Amino acid sequence: MRLLWIDDEKDNFFFETMLLEEEGFTLDWATTIPEAAKLLNQHYYDGILLDQQIKDISQPIDSDLVVWMGTLFICWLKNRRVHLDQQLLELLEKLKTCPVPKESNTTTPILIISGFYDSDVQKTINQLCDGRIKRTTKPLEEAELLNFTRSLEIGKHHD
Repeated sequence: MRLLWIDDEKDNFFFETMLLEEEGFTLDWATTIPEAAKLLNQHYYDGILLDQQIKDISQPIDSDLVVWMGTLFICWLKNRRVHLDQQLLELLEKLKTCPVPKESNTTTPILIISGFYDSDVQKTINQLCDGRIKRTTKPLEEAELLNFTRSLEIGKHHD
């Protein structure tokens, strides 16, 4: 099975990377949203691990908007709209210049990994995913990671 991990701090997850590879997963990394978009256009994924506060969409981002970047990524991936302020809508428009994901990737299960919690952000994510999204905190617990990977449907996505 193939996983995509989107986090701008890849080096912080050495142990988790080794664990997933030992469990037999193929793991692709993206440290920016445009990198993730390119990979989602090229490959089928069985699961996505997403940093809620990914900082880069190829330009500096205002610090109070960073908390919304994972949410914007989900809007882009699922091609869904929710009520967002003007600055966030402008960032979402920039994401639309990224390569389009393979159709099956739009329904790929997502685990949000974040040390941050905001009720407005969480409410918006639940709207986007109809409440079907998993969330865990940093530092990431091995059991949480393995629970997510074991919940994935084996064979749902193929390369």
